[in-house]
Amino acid sequence: MGIMNRASDEANRTKAGFLLTEICNLAYNLVPDELLVSLQDKLVYLVNPKPSMTDTHSEFAIEKLTRKSNKGRTMFGLDQLKINDNFLDYSKKTTTKAHKFSGTKKTKHSQRFIKLGCDIMSCLLSSTEGLRILKESKIVPQIAECLAQLDPYSGLYAKDQIFSKDRLEGTLTNGYFDMLGILSTKEHGLELLQQWKVFSITHHIADNPFKREDLLILFMKSMDYKKSGQLRILLSKFLHSANRNIKLEATKLLSSLLHEPDCNTFICEALIEQLYEQDDIISRETIKILTEYCNASNSNLDQIVELSPSIHLLRRCGEQGECLLMKFLSTSAGFGYLQSQGFIDEEFANWISGERYITYALDIELLLMGFDPDLRNSDRPLKRSTLPSHFFGELVKTEEGFNVIVHSGILTELVNIIRYHATSLERPEEAEQMDYLKLSACMWAIGMISTSELGIETLDVNGCIEDLVHIATSSPLINLRGSAFYVLGLISKTNQGIEILDELGWSTKMNVFNQSIGMTLPRDVTSFIGWESGNRDVFDKEVMEYSILDDIDTSDETLKRLIKVIGTLCNPIFEKSLKDLVNLEKQHKEYFEDPDVFFIVMKFFDMYRYTPKVRKAIIETFTSNRRMLDIIVKRDKRRMKELIG
Repeated sequence: MGIMNRASDEANRTKAGFLLTEICNLAYNLVPDELLVSLQDKLVYLVNPKPSMTDTHSEFAIEKLTRKSNKGRTMFGLDQLKINDNFLDYSKKTTTKAHKFSGTKKTKHSQRFIKLGCDIMSCLLSSTEGLRILKESKIVPQIAECLAQLDPYSGLYAKDQIFSKDRLEGTLTNGYFDMLGILSTKEHGLELLQQWKVFSITHHIADNPFKREDLLILFMKSMDYKKSGQLRILLSKFLHSANRNIKLEATKLLSSLLHEPDCNTFICEALIEQLYEQDDIISRETIKILTEYCNASNSNLDQIVELSPSIHLLRRCGEQGECLLMKFLSTSAGFGYLQSQGFIDEEFANWISGERYITYALDIELLLMGFDPDLRNSDRPLKRSTLPSHFFGELVKTEEGFNVIVHSGILTELVNIIRYHATSLERPEEAEQMDYLKLSACMWAIGMISTSELGIETLDVNGCIEDLVHIATSSPLINLRGSAFYVLGLISKTNQGIEILDELGWSTKMNVFNQSIGMTLPRDVTSFIGWESGNRDVFDKEVMEYSILDDIDTSDETLKRLIKVIGTLCNPIFEKSLKDLVNLEKQHKEYFEDPDVFFIVMKFFDMYRYTPKVRKAIIETFTSNRRMLDIIVKRDKRRMKELIG
């Protein structure tokens, strides 16, 4: 606080303000509640919250106090300001001493004057005397008059409009909407706005939403919608505007308003209405907001279900809508609603008869490939980073849904397919006839079912988890072993699954809250991977590709050394081996002029990943004197003649 009050360097004052903010943030997150009370008292005392507006140089008190409040997340002491008849006179000096507020250029530093105006509005609304002063002042009628210049029905016109597009972008004029927003938070402020026809004027401007789109969006974002009345009517008008930009911004605004208890019900109803919009962009944004809200808690999800959102409309929105419908299955209320609409029976048929669960396995394979930079375009971001919703996985979250799976017999069928493959690993002739894609799909379905307590109990009884462990450790197909490994991670999500895996020799990774992160590994990792301990030589037949080994004369020590250096360079840690390669090129140029050696090096490029820098350096050592390239050209010409002849 001493640095903030006395330091001459503005940068140091700003840093001190941010540091104090972070300290307060840590305190609120870590310090016990009983200690926070004394801490708050000390902070209020340090900020000196009792400036009088009648003291000497009091016209700078609000600006000083406002600057301090900008550094932190709370406005310390503003509610204790003393208001008298000279309040506006003194505050006007801070805003009109140099030039008019509406003509001030918008800069990073001038933004504090907007905060100052909002603070003044808050102070005036907080007391009876302040309300009297505000009603007698001309600030609200003047703002209304400036707005009326844009109203086609008002009859007012001004050549240089205060709320012109250029002024809103280049000056502090947009701050007037923030002040109107402060007025909209209080009942008396709303009465003032109603008295001077601010809402009626805005309605008229919104009748032609394409003319002043910027002003309507600014007005919409500045208002407070906690109280029922004209503002909610205006928001509904913005949500159904003919201008897509206004409609989209209004829809995005609903996301922040959802967390306001006073308007939560109204916003939820508005979001359900937005699903009927024909514009796909608006529908997708609406579903995105609904999904985030439903993911927050089951009570939120039940609240949305009570509004009976249209299943047809959600399905029309593609994957996003399907995921939200799947989310409804996680509560009894959602299950009952979807069951009454016939969704569950239809979807169950699609996943079994239509084999949607096999398509899901393909989607997972594509998702996993996306995480491999060698298999995807690194310029394109991943479409998703989490597993897509699985019908069985969502269905087992309720007892009613789990009973549907059990009574259908599909669980037994999935377990039998996995068991058949696990037992056929010792019989290769039977394993070759297995539909591996279907097997992978069955494993993923079992993994999703195991994420619930009801599902894991059933799988424990029938011994399916032991079969998955056997596939993960013994299957000759690496992709099946990988799928089984990921499925075992899903099984480790429950406490009972952790215990079962522990008995089978697998350990689960826990976070700081002693909860599983969905990662499990066998205690004997070496045997699981299939690698023996010890250092490997590049010429070990079990490691090196046989085709390359065939092309190498192992009695040639120089060639062995050269190939070993090439193999080492695929590891970025050993890029210093480039010096060894250069030394070899100087001492044994004949090897770097031999096309056969060059083609062996090219096979390394096909098999292993080299950085562009290393790849370029290796190629340049072979092509620097062009002799090797000439030999290759002559050899190709000779072969062409032989083919033609």
